[in-house]
Amino acid sequence: MRNTDLLVWAELELNCQLAANRTCATCGKVADIGYHITCDHCGRPVCGVCAVQLDGCAFCPTCPRELPF
Repeated sequence: MRNTDLLVWAELELNCQLAANRTCATCGKVADIGYHITCDHCGRPVCGVCAVQLDGCAFCPTCPRELPF
């Protein structure tokens, strides 16, 4: 693989990851500015509307059911 091929691949990979972090994993809304927060349990991006706030942490709506508290 040539260096230019590697740079093109890296740019495409970065753009995919940035796009994924701008989209809420629960409702699918895209962040207007910046990124959504990530769930402190599973790491999925979640918007402020869908996030469940517990003890200073933010979770996606499905994770609190899986946690032992």
